[in-house]
Amino acid sequence: MDELMETTMGVQEDLLTVDLMAREQLAEASRWARFLAIMGFIACGIMVVAGVMISIIYSFVNRIQTRYNYSGRAVNTFNRSAFVGIMYVIMAALMFFSCLYLFRFANKMKAALHEQSRDEMNQSFLNLKKLFKYNGILTIVLVAFYVMILFAALFSFLNR
Repeated sequence: MDELMETTMGVQEDLLTVDLMAREQLAEASRWARFLAIMGFIACGIMVVAGVMISIIYSFVNRIQTRYNYSGRAVNTFNRSAFVGIMYVIMAALMFFSCLYLFRFANKMKAALHEQSRDEMNQSFLNLKKLFKYNGILTIVLVAFYVMILFAALFSFLNR
């Protein structure tokens, strides 16, 4: 029975072909994926530069302008500005991996269609799967983080 299933599955795997319309659609999808990945890499770079610049600018502003709290003591606000800069860098790092998987998908798909290589196409779809898996896990983590923030804010409000 297992041999019959393996043979049948092997035949079904060999029967899967990509017709002309699907090739055109995949080629166009890979071009758009490559464009979006490159734009994402550029955005990641801008976010890293912005994060570093925000931290540097606010540190200089804090040296020039000293802030005081209600008791008259000087307040160090660099921690807040550094936090914003670090958040930009973290967001860029998280975004980088999505762009990387998308870029790999696009390049492998282009090579698969050009060379008519099943292995390249499998690698392309593997990168697409990794992209969706990564984005799904990231979404779950962010939703959980937002829920924790919501409960912390609610708890803080109720304990006033």
